[in-house]
Amino acid sequence: MATPEFGYAVAKDESHVLHLYGDDDARLARDVGDYLRAGLSRGGGALVIATREHQAQIWAELEAAGYSCAEAERTGRLLRLDAHQTLEQVLRAGKPDWALFEATINRALEQVQGSSGSADRRAFGELVGLLWKAGELAAAIELEVFWNQLLKQHSFRLFCAYPIDIFGGEFRIGNLSSLLSAHTHFFSSNPALEVAVNRALDEVLGPRAARMREVMETMATGSSTVVPRAERMILWLRNMVPDQADEILERARQYYRATPN
Repeated sequence: MATPEFGYAVAKDESHVLHLYGDDDARLARDVGDYLRAGLSRGGGALVIATREHQAQIWAELEAAGYSCAEAERTGRLLRLDAHQTLEQVLRAGKPDWALFEATINRALEQVQGSSGSADRRAFGELVGLLWKAGELAAAIELEVFWNQLLKQHSFRLFCAYPIDIFGGEFRIGNLSSLLSAHTHFFSSNPALEVAVNRALDEVLGPRAARMREVMETMATGSSTVVPRAERMILWLRNMVPDQADEILERARQYYRATPN
């Protein structure tokens, strides 16, 4: 199975990617910029459904990489929609509505065209992230189901982002099983995460850490989603050593944040 690229070709079945960014908007912008750039560099098209703040950050990332967003928009290779306004268009009585969602997103996808006959269309969306942040967890999962229905109808790839802190208490299997199951892959944006978790694990558990790692390798997430090793380790710690998980993960957070971007 190919590792999530970004900058390289994605695996054929890597159609619906989950990304958790906590409050690190800068890292989110870099990761989304890399994801979109990988498609645009091959002549593909991109749909961005984001808040205005995130749009500006993503645009800055693309421009810094040498892409003219204005030109890409003019030629139909890049389309941006405001996430808050789009979310209002796909809800009926406060709940996701399939007919409204299908019509709204289909209309947007039809406007995004790759150059030179490229079929590589990529979408970034944070509609689900807005619902999650508002505490509308069931609605967020329902919208993911809608996205998966649309992925079966059209040829495109989807990158979803949630403001969930992987070091925090909400990142545990019980809270995320439905969310994980709705995606094909979990995107880990920085290999330094595994280094940080392992360092904290060794410091807190000492000699027991080696045995813990052996046990972790047998852990299943209960989902078909491909979850990176570091995130699997965090989920295991939350489930199996809850009394020490907070200490380990707080140390890991500090080491991870100290890692140069």
